[in-house]
Amino acid sequence: MWSEIKKHPLLFIGSLLMHFVLAGLLLYGVEIESPMPKPEAVTVVQAMVVDEEKIQQELRKLEAFDKDKQQQAQAAEQRLAEQKRLADEAERKRKVEEHRLKEAEAKRKQEQQAARKAEQSRKEAEKKRQAEESARKAAEQQRHTEALRAKEAALEQQRVKEAQRIEDEKRRAAEQRRLAEEAERQAELAAQQKEQQRREAEEQARRAAEAQRMRQQLEAEQQVLAAERSKKVQNEVDRYKLLIAQKVESKWRKPASIADNLACEVLVKLIPGGGVAMVQIVKSSGNLVFDRSVEVAVRSAEPLPLPADATMFEHFREIRFLFDPQE
Repeated sequence: MWSEIKKHPLLFIGSLLMHFVLAGLLLYGVEIESPMPKPEAVTVVQAMVVDEEKIQQELRKLEAFDKDKQQQAQAAEQRLAEQKRLADEAERKRKVEEHRLKEAEAKRKQEQQAARKAEQSRKEAEKKRQAEESARKAAEQQRHTEALRAKEAALEQQRVKEAQRIEDEKRRAAEQRRLAEEAERQAELAAQQKEQQRREAEEQARRAAEAQRMRQQLEAEQQVLAAERSKKVQNEVDRYKLLIAQKVESKWRKPASIADNLACEVLVKLIPGGGVAMVQIVKSSGNLVFDRSVEVAVRSAEPLPLPADATMFEHFREIRFLFDPQE
């Protein structure tokens, strides 16, 4: 109420003056005899009562107005408090988000640093692998060269032996001619010599036939051995093709969102030791993503399995196999 009085001082002073006037009139009416009739005096008292009630009504209005202002002030204070709370909450959330972003940035930088270190380690490992591969290839080339030299030495020794055999046969032929000439000179021993020659001729014919039979048997055995070796080589090739396909499949990672019934035919060119010189899809699956994943799997499967026998490598310079992960 005092706040309203401070806001409207003239209204308050006017109300007080009205009270004083009414009180003076009331006192004046009591002390002085009035010549007016009694009913008129009653009328004056009623008017004074009515004015008092109006004053009370005004006071109640003022109190209600003051109460309403207080409620409005409290509501305003509550709104301000709520706004302050919302502002504080927004500030707190902003700080939390700012802290989260800083942590995320720090984590990203750490991950980038870790990725750079991993890439550096991978490059160093790759350099080491390439150096080891070069050393291994050099050693393999050295062994291959030594093997060729040994083979050439064996062939040279065999050639010398063959030349010696031919020379011996020439000497034997010359001796036979000398004997024939000696037989002609010994006419008196013609019959005996002829019989001897006949027997020798028969023996030679028998030996020639035996030699021919032995040569035919040897050729037949060599053909059998060659067929067996060819079959063995083919079996070995088929077995290692299966091993290669299995190793490639073990390194294969199925790309997302592709069908399960895809297959392709792969051509791989190898170098000694199982290294992949080239990989090519010769019969596509129809899905470039699947074909590319197979090429990556072939590269990841290095070195590919090869027989321990180095002479078998000629059969593995180029291999073709069907890559079907459903089989």
